[in-house]
Amino acid sequence: MSTKKNIGREMKNKEKWNQLNNAVTYACKQDQTIWNIFGYFWGTNALLLIALFSDGKFPEEDWIGLIISVLGGSLSLMWGRIQKRSIQHLRRYEEIEFNMEESLNLKPSECLNGKRNTQDLERFVGKVGVGRSIIIGNCYVISVLWFISLMLFLYKIICSHT
Repeated sequence: MSTKKNIGREMKNKEKWNQLNNAVTYACKQDQTIWNIFGYFWGTNALLLIALFSDGKFPEEDWIGLIISVLGGSLSLMWGRIQKRSIQHLRRYEEIEFNMEESLNLKPSECLNGKRNTQDLERFVGKVGVGRSIIIGNCYVISVLWFISLMLFLYKIICSHT
């Protein structure tokens, strides 16, 4: 009878190890997705800025600047939302990882999750989470700058018609 219990426990532990492996894999993939999106965000902003200042000065036609500003602001807000959602998924995978490590009774020094292995995290990485805040904040700051640009072009259009 105890052999059946041991086999059942071993199978359950094997499933937990597999789940931990999946959580770590998903967290790594999600982290890479976040940084890829951030790179695309900056590439797109660079292209929009090049379009806005293609000859080194403001466009002759204010409506062109208006359209580019609306597009830049809209994309920045959209990217901010996408990034926020991606980071929430990453946190979810990290939480699953934390729970699986705890369920397997791993010593904190053996864990990958920073909540359980705070000593190694602080020693090798330092403050964690700053990059995530920068990514989200950056999208929203850039959207505010695009909004200011939009207001400038709207002001120019209104003033030129009065």
